[in-house]
Amino acid sequence: MASDLERAIRASKRYEAILSKRYSAKGRGLHEKTDSVERKLDQQLVRDLRLIATVRNKLVHQDGYDDIQDEASFEAARKRADKALKTRTGGRPLWPIVVVLVLLGVIALVAFAFLRP
Repeated sequence: MASDLERAIRASKRYEAILSKRYSAKGRGLHEKTDSVERKLDQQLVRDLRLIATVRNKLVHQDGYDDIQDEASFEAARKRADKALKTRTGGRPLWPIVVVLVLLGVIALVAFAFLRP
């Protein structure tokens, strides 16, 4: 089983990457990246990302803070963030596939309208 530190770091890295790729977030860490795109995000997601970033920072930098103090809150925040950001195993968003399918449908309708006798 992964340590608390490892879990917090993995979650932070995943959300940093998602914010950078999907929202063009800027900054050096999860707090800064969240700051840079805060207006684009739901406020509950912002709170969850900040909790995750704070826990990660405490685990890495604060002496004596060796495990996640409120495991239930951390896990709830992580699950809500996953759901809000719709993370998947592959890490790729679904919207490009949806756009392509819609465009193909539109092309088919236009072609059918012009090719109809």
